[in-house]
Amino acid sequence: MANVTFYSLSDYNNGLLISHTFDLDKLNSYDKFLEEMRDWLAEVTEDMDDGEVREEYIVADYDDVPEEYMGEWSLSPEYFDFAEKADGLGFEVVKAGVDLGIPLESIEDAYLGEFDSMEDYAEEFIDSTGMLDSMPESLRGYFDVSRFANDLSFDVNESNGHFFYANW
Repeated sequence: MANVTFYSLSDYNNGLLISHTFDLDKLNSYDKFLEEMRDWLAEVTEDMDDGEVREEYIVADYDDVPEEYMGEWSLSPEYFDFAEKADGLGFEVVKAGVDLGIPLESIEDAYLGEFDSMEDYAEEFIDSTGMLDSMPESLRGYFDVSRFANDLSFDVNESNGHFFYANW
């Protein structure tokens, strides 16, 4: 469950910790987030009844939001693109792609799968492509999977066990 907790900035600066936690899984766009934020700040302004208008906020805490989408003051609008992509591919896959610097729109095409090692990926590659099918069974044992995995590593990147084409 992705969420972000904010403090009302003017109250925070005056020593009051007035906070609100937003469940980002229930918000489907940055505009909806801003609308909810404005509503909360208006409610705080009304409840405090001290003549001060609450308009600014600061991040207090967050969970299940990649740090590249969080700033000291707010949530990046791009987070909602990330969340949409993660709904389809899974949080860990999209996070791994982002960690490798792959643009969100390229992650799905670049994704190769989850493997324990480059050698496991190489074995899957060999099996799925039928690369050694024409080689006699008696010679297959001479094929060096480790060296082949090393060669593949020039075209593949890995993050947390998730493998992606390097040339997305």
